[in-house]
Amino acid sequence: MSFDNDEVIEDEGTPPPSLGRVRMSPGAAKLREKLSGADIKKVRTAKPMDPEEAAEKLTRRDEKGRLRIVALQDNQLVVLFAQLHAFGASDIEKGRIKRILKENWPEYHSNFLESARNLAESELAAARRSKSMKNEDPNVIDLNGFDELCTYGRKHLERGSRGNRPPLFTHGSEVVRVRETGDVQIEILNQKTFNHSLNTLAPYRKTRGDSDYISAAAPRDVAEHLFADPALPLPALEKIITVPTFTADGDLIQIPGYHKTSGLLYMPASGLVVPSVDKVDRAAAVSAAAYLVDLVADFPFDGCTRAQNVANPGASLTNFIGMMITPFVAPIINDVVPAHLLTKPAPGTGASLLAETCQLVIDGKTDLRPPLSRNEDERRKALFTALQNPKNFLVYDNVDGQMDSPTIASFLTSREWTDRVLGRTGERTVRNGSVTVWTGINPGFSPELQRRISLIKLDAKMAKPGDRDPSAFKVEGDYKTYIRQHRGEIVAACLTLVKFWIQDGKKKATGLPLASFERWYWTVGGILEAAGLDQFQKNRKDLEAVTGGDGNPMQTLVAAWYSAARDRAHPMDMEATASGDGGLLALVQDREISLPLRLKRDALSDYDYSSKSFGTYLAQAKDSTFNVERGGREIAVSLTFVKRTNGGALWRLVERPQPETATGHPWIGRTLYRFLTTEEREALRDMSGDDKAALKRILEERQKAA
Repeated sequence: MSFDNDEVIEDEGTPPPSLGRVRMSPGAAKLREKLSGADIKKVRTAKPMDPEEAAEKLTRRDEKGRLRIVALQDNQLVVLFAQLHAFGASDIEKGRIKRILKENWPEYHSNFLESARNLAESELAAARRSKSMKNEDPNVIDLNGFDELCTYGRKHLERGSRGNRPPLFTHGSEVVRVRETGDVQIEILNQKTFNHSLNTLAPYRKTRGDSDYISAAAPRDVAEHLFADPALPLPALEKIITVPTFTADGDLIQIPGYHKTSGLLYMPASGLVVPSVDKVDRAAAVSAAAYLVDLVADFPFDGCTRAQNVANPGASLTNFIGMMITPFVAPIINDVVPAHLLTKPAPGTGASLLAETCQLVIDGKTDLRPPLSRNEDERRKALFTALQNPKNFLVYDNVDGQMDSPTIASFLTSREWTDRVLGRTGERTVRNGSVTVWTGINPGFSPELQRRISLIKLDAKMAKPGDRDPSAFKVEGDYKTYIRQHRGEIVAACLTLVKFWIQDGKKKATGLPLASFERWYWTVGGILEAAGLDQFQKNRKDLEAVTGGDGNPMQTLVAAWYSAARDRAHPMDMEATASGDGGLLALVQDREISLPLRLKRDALSDYDYSSKSFGTYLAQAKDSTFNVERGGREIAVSLTFVKRTNGGALWRLVERPQPETATGHPWIGRTLYRFLTTEEREALRDMSGDDKAALKRILEERQKAA
């Protein structure tokens, strides 16, 4: 460098570069304000100068003894000290230059020269930091801005959650991680646990001194912003699976780890070995079905013996196998599934053991839960808590009494479940991917729940089923131990059924599907039918008798009213008021009909209901149609509102014409077909010639009587 006056740079347009977190003395900061952006750039790019060379230039004189250079400008002084610092001059060498400057130009005060030196060194430190930051992550809390810090965190969360075993997922509306200590669990993160993961996957820093960094936690506002981001780039976790499972496209997941296209995380228990099921045919599927039937044939499905179960698997046994294979095809179903009821008339029949069998096959362990509370709020909370740690089977053991629950009805038909959590504002949404199972001694269910049930009925036909001779069972010793030992073969049998169904074209099950559960019915029923098990859901006509007795209380009331109206000894009109003498409420009390209503405050019996609640109950059933019996056949009647009178609301039963088919029946005809009972209609297909003739004569007599 020369110290000529042409080193003075006039520039008022270039802003000075940022110092970042580099600190300088007050004198240096004041001096910096006098320099232009171009001056600062010159300082930051100063070439190294040997202190000896600088001293020689500062002291060089002409032949008359005059200094060759005049006093340096402010920017030149700063550049001079920058050159010395870039060279690596020591403090002693820099001090010598300061003394030369002060001796040659007394107008330079020591403080001013020290400020120039401090400014030069600060600018060079800032330049080094700026250069290093260009090649480093923008994760320095006291240097990078909010947007940069958020972008860094988002990028590293995404990068860290790639691969076969991501540490973080989204599950429903939540950010979760999978914990493997003890039981495998899906843990919904809160702000604290999310911060832990964020600081692990995206470590932040802050400065220490002029050129050093130390690790630091993510700033609170950054962590909160990322946690609240609904579009956080994390893999979506649909479900943890513990056995090989078929994806929605029919591919079989057999390799442990996360599968992005399906959202399934396969985490099998150690020691599970499943025989290959790559190639199967109809014979293999039929053999696999027979294996599964034989596995549970000792249980008294529908009151049958082992020999009967093996020879002709009935509806309850078929429904149970359908329950067992449901988790293997859950991604194919991709919808809600009904509850499965294992009901029995006496303790010790084996309902709980059957439920545990499914859990052992799928999860390798059992987890029976006590019955849900009768309080609706408590039920909702319990179900929400259960789904936060989803299981393949939610088994509620020893359910009793009569269950009528809007919460459970909604739960069984909801793909996702939303609720509030204590200690947190807002709501959480979790995926409902579990199969609900109930066991109990003839528990009752409301009509709304009955239609959401797959019935599996057990009956040992003895007072104490637990006293059965264990030597009569095919499986000797502990049954659950046997299931654990043969888990791989059982899983392979289930996979074989599904594999053949897929190869056979994924044919839907025949028959009328269950409303709200069509995809489940078509899929599971199709798999069973393809393997020769054709009794899937053929016991639905038994549901009301098994699970509800009288079923719908309003149905019971209407049937009693219609019967009373046709009672010649004590006739009741087809029009009646809700309350008052001879009204419907009096009929309820006389026939002791149980209704889901409040009693009067001064009730004299268990059927002395509040007239106000009874009127509301009738209004809810307005224009509803019910089946009643007349002359050995069913006819339809509707409950209609007539008018309001001084004695209360007046209601009427109206008979509806029976629906006629276009062609009736090939050998009965349209007219006589109307007089068939439900049981007779179901038996038409298998009737012999003599039976047909006898039935036709009966129907003709019914027609004349009508």
